[in-house]
Amino acid sequence: MQRRTHRVIWLYVYGEFPYGFLDHINRIRTDNRIENLREVSKAQSRENIGVSKSSKCGLKGVWLHK
Repeated sequence: MQRRTHRVIWLYVYGEFPYGFLDHINRIRTDNRIENLREVSKAQSRENIGVSKSSKCGLKGVWLHK
């Protein structure tokens, strides 16, 4: 079974897998330092998503509806 690195690090430090989602606080997915990881709900995780590279208005969560 394959595990994501940040989840294995969480297990190593806290002795159990996280129940919810793990969020990279600084949004850098390869930065798996424990101080950069936090356990969050799905809604909280989505709040930490940056502006899409394809965004024309520069606002996160806003897109063109045709």
